[in-house]
Amino acid sequence: MSPVNARAVPLASPARTSWRYNRLVAARVLVVDDEPMVVDALREVLADAGYVTLGATSFEDGRRLLLAPPVPDVVVADVRLGRYNGLQLAVLRPQATAAIVISGHWDEVLEAEARQHGAVYFQKPLASPALLETVARLIAEKSAQGST
Repeated sequence: MSPVNARAVPLASPARTSWRYNRLVAARVLVVDDEPMVVDALREVLADAGYVTLGATSFEDGRRLLLAPPVPDVVVADVRLGRYNGLQLAVLRPQATAAIVISGHWDEVLEAEARQHGAVYFQKPLASPALLETVARLIAEKSAQGST
């Protein structure tokens, strides 16, 4: 899999006909991590849940995908991205994009900074149910804000 690409899953699936699934199917999630295996694993979990996924293994590629239309609904970014910081993507993100920041090490300061910028903070390894619930919640919150 190349470092930057998109993958969509079929809309029609007998096991995925609930209102919740169908409502989320068009949502786009960008995963940015300098470890290709992490990008692939998170993209697979998200794609299996019906999201359109984009992936990047560098800050630069992540920033390009984050700012290019159509912008993703959610960005999931690792804190360590070479000489850059995934929090920078949370700060740079378009207003319509929610952010999740992940790190291999717990750090209260990073967590506080992520929350200050409106991002959710998780420590790796990231449990699939927690990721999927958080992505769904963030998309629902953005959707509710847009309809008010």
